Amino acid sequence: VQAIFVKQVDFERFVRALDVFSPHTESSVKLQLLFNMYDLDGDGFVGQRDLRFVFGRLVGQGCTRAQLDAMVMSAMTLWDNNDDGKLSIAEFASFVDRDDLSARMTIHLD
Repeated sequence: VQAIFVKQVDFERFVRALDVFSPHTESSVKLQLLFNMYDLDGDGFVGQRDLRFVFGRLVGQGCTRAQLDAMVMSAMTLWDNNDDGKLSIAEFASFVDRDDLSARMTIHLD
């Protein structure tokens, strides 16, 4: 028997969660959220497994495993400055366009 858990979010918590998308939110906060979306295992780094999963979701069934692996290796070659096989938030930030990030992660309600 599979248990189903329902967690309710009150209005205040909902508004606080959306605050990151405010035009007044610092780009560093938006960057951290984006980084966390790629850091699927929560270890503080974006590793090759994280990238493979995210890239796979982005391209869907349009790529083979070999093509996904090539994309991951290409990304690591470009962005992994210290060659440790994972991206720190500083390495991740080096390829994120802050202006574009702010534009894409902002909701204007006016």
